[in-house]
Amino acid sequence: MDIRDAHFGSAPASQCFGLRYSADRWFHFCKEQFHRLRTRTWNETAASMESASQSPGKQRRAAALQSATPFGHGAKGPIPTTSQDIIKNVVHDFYGSTWMMKMLEGRVPRGRRGGQELSASRNSSLENRVFMKVPHDHSSSPRSMKMLEGPAPSEARSRQSATLHQNRIFIKDIPQGGISILIGLMTFLVFLQPAIASMGAGAVVLVNSQAMDFSEFRQNLEPYLIQFGVPYTVQDISQKPLGTDLQDYALVIIGHRGFDLPRRFLNAEGEHQLLTAIRHGTGLVSYDGLLVAWQNDKPQQPYRFMEEIFDFDYQPPAATESITIGSATEQAGTGASAHFITSGRSTPREIKLKASLKIPGLRVRKRGEVLASAGDHPILVSASYGEGNVVLFSTIEWSRPDVKGRIYGLDDLIWRSLVWAARKPFILRGMPRFLAFRVDDVSGFGKESNQHLGWIAPVNKYGLKPWLGLFIDDLKEDPEALKQLSRLTQQGLATASIHARRWKDFFYLEEPLWTDLLGRNAAGRPWPDEKIESNFAEGEAFFTRYGIAKSKVVIPHFCEFSLNDFKGLANWGCEFVGVLLQPGHGWGMSTVSAGPYLPNEPAKPTNSLDPVYIADWLTVPGHPEYEHRFFNFVVEMHDIAGYEWAPSGVPVEEAIRRGVEETRREWDSLLPGVLFTHESDHIQHLSPQDWDHILKGVVDGLQDYHPIPVTLDYLSQYLRALNTSKISSARAEPGTNEILLEFEGSADLPTRFWVFNLDRGRITGQELEVEAFQGKTRFKRPVSSQSGSDSAAVVQ
Repeated sequence: MDIRDAHFGSAPASQCFGLRYSADRWFHFCKEQFHRLRTRTWNETAASMESASQSPGKQRRAAALQSATPFGHGAKGPIPTTSQDIIKNVVHDFYGSTWMMKMLEGRVPRGRRGGQELSASRNSSLENRVFMKVPHDHSSSPRSMKMLEGPAPSEARSRQSATLHQNRIFIKDIPQGGISILIGLMTFLVFLQPAIASMGAGAVVLVNSQAMDFSEFRQNLEPYLIQFGVPYTVQDISQKPLGTDLQDYALVIIGHRGFDLPRRFLNAEGEHQLLTAIRHGTGLVSYDGLLVAWQNDKPQQPYRFMEEIFDFDYQPPAATESITIGSATEQAGTGASAHFITSGRSTPREIKLKASLKIPGLRVRKRGEVLASAGDHPILVSASYGEGNVVLFSTIEWSRPDVKGRIYGLDDLIWRSLVWAARKPFILRGMPRFLAFRVDDVSGFGKESNQHLGWIAPVNKYGLKPWLGLFIDDLKEDPEALKQLSRLTQQGLATASIHARRWKDFFYLEEPLWTDLLGRNAAGRPWPDEKIESNFAEGEAFFTRYGIAKSKVVIPHFCEFSLNDFKGLANWGCEFVGVLLQPGHGWGMSTVSAGPYLPNEPAKPTNSLDPVYIADWLTVPGHPEYEHRFFNFVVEMHDIAGYEWAPSGVPVEEAIRRGVEETRREWDSLLPGVLFTHESDHIQHLSPQDWDHILKGVVDGLQDYHPIPVTLDYLSQYLRALNTSKISSARAEPGTNEILLEFEGSADLPTRFWVFNLDRGRITGQELEVEAFQGKTRFKRPVSSQSGSDSAAVVQ
């Protein structure tokens, strides 16, 4: 039993202390206050107490408090981590009585004779008493305390009463004034400094701008932090040394390799502050795998803190061409449940690399669990230290596109490590499990009932609302399809915009589809200004004549825009585009360098088989008037089926697997989910029966993710809101379970964020919503460790 469960009379301890918190809330709040109080000089408090009254008795008590070393800077021994320890440290000096120590130490299960227990009696004759069993042999209990010198008043009476009541000590037998003292001490601890009760629910990233590998933070790690929506600040240790403020953060991140090998800035005091913060519950995720240097084939350890946490041994580095994800027990097939960090997908699983990856020579001896490895060389290791969790990545070089790249099934290890390690609650803006459906090359073609856009009916039946890239000249020849298109867009069951006239007849530029030796469309050129103005006027008339609601998303055929298209797009009310190319370039040329990931990677052609994600503003060369005018959003898993979800030409089961795999990969990487295919290449070749079975299989296969079907228009607007706003501050009130967030920027629709918490040792994720805002806004509300009505999912 714990003192949090104690009852005084018929009321919980927290009520007797005059607290409005639950026992758990009070416990964590009191504990946090103790850790904060220990950093202050106790002399000031003792002096103020002494000045309040100069009576000899109160002077002695003030002097006793002043000498209570656990509160001072010269504290000796381990830092108290439970409510019993907190109170014992004070009572030991303040009252010095054995009965108090024993009452605070009760922990063995009920009903065991000779064990210690603190509980409420269920016997009606004892309902107003609290008792604790006292062992006959005090020395046999490792937690028992020796009798303090100088017995407390009435101690003999307490021992006599304990004997009369069969080795139980009752509250009524506590010396007079003891309860008042205990209550006063607890109230003092809890309420002395309410102004600093909150603690951070975000992260601090430690970097060293003088280190050789500092650029790795900007190139490899920071794009992940931005995409995942981590509230973080950056601290450069070459400018500001580590201090006690580390304890205020939920998570500390070491942002790059070679953090400070020469030990110019990370001194022994800095390591001590870091270890102290972790012991008190702050998490650590380190991306510095260079924990050892070599001299004459002997390992030299520059840092002490990692050695203390993990107890590493060292071996020569190794090279690998694959990464195995899963702990040793998971790899052995013992049926052990997956660690939270690796539980996003089945384990063990192997990721093949494009090129050889060099792995530092670490070896885990006693402490730590290897969660990803290459042979006997760990790549991802987790451990606990005090109250904190720690994760080490020996390398994330696999995120480089020449080694493997992002969005290949490893990104979830990054964000799940942050969540697992961080003190709870922890805030992550993340990405809801939105699911959109994009179909290019729409002419109304299809088999049987799939003709005339009939294939959209089963799409709607399973809750999806497709975006349609229209071939308008084909559709003008199909009145039935136009009627369907009008109805669907007017009822919000689909959105649509002009893709091209026909497959080989472009709308936004003159494109003869001539290719060079590299497979690039090299001969495309803009329409004359008069021609492109006529095209946009014709397009406007098309929507008006047939009653088709116009989408705010425009995706051109082959992703090709000309530089003179954007005046017409603006006049149409277009706000979003979906292109891989810089305007004026042809298919096969370099993918546009756009965030969050591509600016930090070498250029690659649009026909690359790497997965791609873009959510950033489109730059129109030579037209500054369109800066921050068109938001560009594309997500495509090119590596699974070759460019797109290709549901035709394969068995139904394979078509389902492809759709599920692509979408799960996107969600696991905290990206939006988009099923992307073509009517011309795929849907028109499927029978209605197969098309229905495929859609049902994909939707059923995604149900454990609790998908949220949305239109591509909504999804593009949501991503723009994430781009133009951020969480600037995240804090938590441990006493009330409230979170306080500050947002800045602008969001023209409500956005969501995750609050990760612990519920009986299990990490849960509660998804909350903040309203649209402009400038700055604050969000404050209590949160639960359990999933509630506004929680989208419990994270397994």
